[in-house]
Amino acid sequence: MEENQIPAPQQALTQPPSEHRFRLVQGALVLALFGCATFLAHTTQAVAPPEALPAAAARAEPQLTAISAYVLDVATGEILYAKNADAQLPIASITKLFTVATAYEALSPESVVRVSLDAVMRGEGGLGEGEEWLMRDLADYTLIVSSNVGAEALAEAASPRFRNGAERPAIERMNQLARELGLERTYFLNASGLDVSETQASAMSSARDLAHFLRYLYGKTELFSGTLNPTGEYKPLNAETLYAKNTNDAIPDIPGLIFGKTGFTDLAGGTLAVLFEMGPARPVAIVVLGSTREARFSDVRALIRYISPSK
Repeated sequence: MEENQIPAPQQALTQPPSEHRFRLVQGALVLALFGCATFLAHTTQAVAPPEALPAAAARAEPQLTAISAYVLDVATGEILYAKNADAQLPIASITKLFTVATAYEALSPESVVRVSLDAVMRGEGGLGEGEEWLMRDLADYTLIVSSNVGAEALAEAASPRFRNGAERPAIERMNQLARELGLERTYFLNASGLDVSETQASAMSSARDLAHFLRYLYGKTELFSGTLNPTGEYKPLNAETLYAKNTNDAIPDIPGLIFGKTGFTDLAGGTLAVLFEMGPARPVAIVVLGSTREARFSDVRALIRYISPSK
């Protein structure tokens, strides 16, 4: 820098010897002091504690099959990971989280839901026409086995509560809820998430939208606690007991799981949304879209490892 330059020789020799020695000593001191200050400044920057960096910063990016993924710290709103987070993609049976949330707005847990022929036809089978269920049992069964008929029956039962002029009021309520929450890339054509045709999906959203929906559901987790059960038995009021196996194969690998929902159709591929406690009062939402039937689970496991504190 200019203030540290040494005077030219001819300038130095024009000064008296004593003053010249004084200037040399003064210059040496200035240089020494400046050097110490520079060294200390660089040293201070270099020894910043590694724990001040984000936990995931030093780790390699997870290798995902999913087209889109998003990880959200529910408590703080911090984005822990994002990949194509705003891509609008089919979500398949993750739709049923919206269906069940809407049904609970309209129905009491003890109310009786009757499965209609229309629900059986729309859901492409799985439950019998005329079966009667307690609403809470049908909601749990629907989420655990991803029952399309159960979703359609819940939407039918909830529809009279919503007088919005739509042909299927509960479906319109699901869309209205998405709008109220600011989920701009989310819409529904049916209650189950089944593809409408070989080229048209019935439910579209983004990983970011769905993570924020899970954040909204964090205050209603008791409605979805049934999804924690790997298996279960559910009995309609007027039919034989049904055995249920959870479609979420990742349950044993997600410590602190609060709830989750799988999805799979030809158009959507494999999808998965989970909410879990990464630590005390540290809920985290993970959503993967556009994966495969098997890789959706390994994708979520990889994301959990990526965001988890180093052991």
